[in-house]
Amino acid sequence: EGPKQFKVNLLYPYFDSKLPDKLPIKKIDNEIIVNSKVFTIPLKEITIEDIGVVIGKPSENSKFLWNTILEKTTKHDNSGSLMSLSKKIKSFSIAPIFKNFITPMYKEKLLTSNYNDNNLNLINEAKNKDVISVLCLDFVPKEFHAFILNYIIRKLSELLNESKIKKKN
Repeated sequence: EGPKQFKVNLLYPYFDSKLPDKLPIKKIDNEIIVNSKVFTIPLKEITIEDIGVVIGKPSENSKFLWNTILEKTTKHDNSGSLMSLSKKIKSFSIAPIFKNFITPMYKEKLLTSNYNDNNLNLINEAKNKDVISVLCLDFVPKEFHAFILNYIIRKLSELLNESKIKKKN
């Protein structure tokens, strides 16, 4: 009979300028064995600690800017809201968070509303024991690799602590 063929989900963070038009997919006997999934992250779920992985230790100005953005956005806002909001706050266009995080997130459209169908659903990924999920950072700039990993690890820890996913998967 041979070794079992596991199904695989290749998870690609959405970076608009980097993602190719076609991603891998493999079918055997009309059944998808390897499936590529592009995912986004809800803007409102990002913490200043997540951002600190990109910009280094956040300054008080950066913390203030991010907290203000979180206060002034709703669950319907996305990365498009970042630029207009941060420009309204005086002198923050020179803050490292603006140049190294907000501007790239605005351009790449990774951060979306809480209701976007492409948001990474870690609960579903964890519950599906018949599929191996693989994070693919091939089309993510290196300076954002740790950001994506930090976000996923933090969210998985929260879900474990809230008993929304089982410890043994």
